[in-house]
Amino acid sequence: MRLLPPLIPPSIRDFVTFEEHVEGLARGFGGQIPPEWHEAPTFYFTNPHALIGAYDEVPVPPGCHAFDFELEVAAVIGRAGRDLTPEQAREHIVGYTIFNDWSARDLQARRCG
Repeated sequence: MRLLPPLIPPSIRDFVTFEEHVEGLARGFGGQIPPEWHEAPTFYFTNPHALIGAYDEVPVPPGCHAFDFELEVAAVIGRAGRDLTPEQAREHIVGYTIFNDWSARDLQARRCG
């Protein structure tokens, strides 16, 4: 039996929230944390069509030699909202799941460097 992802979301936003992680990424790309990072949450949209099941093989991009993952907690948002307070945002969360964020670090560095 094959386990599928627990849901197929219309979009995925991945936030960069831990300063130590940002410091490590900045060092890897030969820089420092930009001051703007402390002023607003940083996030990016990732591909919701790239989700795979629990025991599926994770495809490694061609030419990647530094494949890495981050174990994350994902909040599942159940209804639309905008400019919410933290209290209001909690009311929009319908559940949580674990999420592995896979990254080709060497290919990222080439693209960002």
